[in-house]
Formats: sequence, structure tokens, C-alpha cells
Amino acid sequence: MLPIVLCNGLGVDSEPLKSFNNEEIANLKIYERTLLNLAQEGFDEAALVSDIDKIYFKRLRRKFPDFKVIQSRTFDHLIKENDLLIIQNNVVLNKKQLQSIFAAIQNTDRSFKTVSDSNDGVIFLKNGFAIELENNLTNIKKISENIDEFKLDDSPKKLSIDELKTNVGRDFLFDHISKNVSGWFSKRVNSKISIPISKILIKVNIHPNIITFFVGLIGISCGFFYAWHMPLAGALILQLATILDRCDGEVARIKLKESVFGQWFDTALDQISYFSMFVGISMCMNNPKYFLFTYDHILYKQLSILNILLYLIFLTT
Repeated sequence: MLPIVLCNGLGVDSEPLKSFNNEEIANLKIYERTLLNLAQEGFDEAALVSDIDKIYFKRLRRKFPDFKVIQSRTFDHLIKENDLLIIQNNVVLNKKQLQSIFAAIQNTDRSFKTVSDSNDGVIFLKNGFAIELENNLTNIKKISENIDEFKLDDSPKKLSIDELKTNVGRDFLFDHISKNVSGWFSKRVNSKISIPISKILIKVNIHPNIITFFVGLIGISCGFFYAWHMPLAGALILQLATILDRCDGEVARIKLKESVFGQWFDTALDQISYFSMFVGISMCMNNPKYFLFTYDHILYKQLSILNILLYLIFLTT
């Protein structure tokens, strides 16, 4: 199967696709976002159908140097040898939605278009499907009228002309991030704070790993507040770090800058932050202002020390 990102002609709803060629989300053009998602899903090539003779993909070439982009004005000649997955350049999707499309393709042997409340701008054509050109361009609307419909469980977002230069595509991606959050408090409280912050951060040319580093410093500092007998400040700092700790992942997903190192770096700083908290609480418990010297106090101290030892065992095994 050959994926195609369609950037010229008319879309399934007769929208002029060339109008969306400069549309960006997080400083990344939508058609390059689609190509990056395809490369991350293991494809080694895709076609870009556009009136522009030559387009350079800096991010794509840097991250996937062996990924081949076939550039052409039409795709009628490509279907003679391949099944085609056509994605319009005004379609905003994430990896899960792309995987949902692949699952639909595996479960059918016919050409189809995906739909939700309206057309999704995604079409799958079997090898040998008859394609006619009009004014040297492919009439995707005419093609879509002659194939079956398939409703996805999780549909992508097709932008309309009225949604150009708006935040509709960006907000769609962030909404899907918040839907996948687990935990009541994290979903109802933390994400309500972190996502607005992340929407600001994606406008700044800052790498997610830099966000991870500064959030890690905030988290580690909570232990010092506990140790300086300021437990309330320590608790508030830790909660702040927990909220901000979501931002690096959110920015990485929207900017398509997720990496194995980034995940490791985030986990490592999280563990150091928790260790700092455990040590700080243990030192705070030596302050008679908060814990009188009683048998209960001694028991709490022993449990605190045991907690640190168990944590160290967890880190080293």
C-alpha cells in the first residue's frame, strides 16, 4: 500500500486543497505532519501530489533520512501497481487515528472512504481502481461518490475553508490528548491547567527535553523545602511539578518530537524528584514543631526510612 498526501485539485467536499498548503499546527505544515506520522508508523515511502515542483522537508529528512517522498501532480499512474491510501492536506490526525484507518483497511477488500458526521477526507482505493483526470487533476470528489463508506471509531478532523488560520486543528489534537488521560484527578484538574500552558509552549521554539529539565528542577526542589521545615511549600511545589510534568509530553506529541531518550529523561527526573521528596520528608520529621518525640514519631521515622530503602531497591532492580 502506498500512502498519498493530496495537496491539489478539489477535495471530497469540493474544497480547493491548494488553499491548505500553508496551514500549520505548532509551526509544522499539516501535510508534513501526515508524512511524519506515516514514517513513524513504519512506512518507508509515500507520495505527495502537489502543483509545487519541489518541496523540502527539513524535519522529515532529519528524523527519517531514508524515508522516500514521491512528488507528482497526479496519482492515476500510481494505482496501477499499488493500493492507495489518500489523505487530503486539510486532514488533521494523530497516530491512533492513523492506526484505526490501517485496521479498517485490513478488515476489508474493497475501496472505501471514511466518514463521521461528514466526509473525513481519507480514501482507500484498491489496486486497479479506474481513475479519470479532469483538467489534468484527479477529481477526488467524483471518486468518493462511487465507493463505500466506512465509519471509524476515532475519526480525524477535516478542516474547512472557514477554519483556515484558526486554532481548530490544534485544539482537536489537544482534545484527544486529554481524552487519553487516566486518573480522575489528573484528568479533571492537572490536565485543565497543563494543556493551556502547553498551547503557549508550542508557539515557542523550545524542545520538549528542555521543558523536562526545568520541570525536573522544580520537582527536585520540593525536597529542599521539606528539609527546611516548610512542608506546605514542599507539597505545593511537588503538585506544581506534577502538573507541569504533563507539558513536555503534550508538547512532544503535538510537535511530533517524541523520542526514546525524552521518555527516559522524563522518567529519570521524576524518580529523582520523588527521592528528593522522601529524603526531605524524613528530615522534616526530625523537627519537633511538627512531630513531637513520641513512640508514634519513632515509628513514623522508621517507616519513612524503610520507604526510602524500598525506593532505592526499586531503582536498582
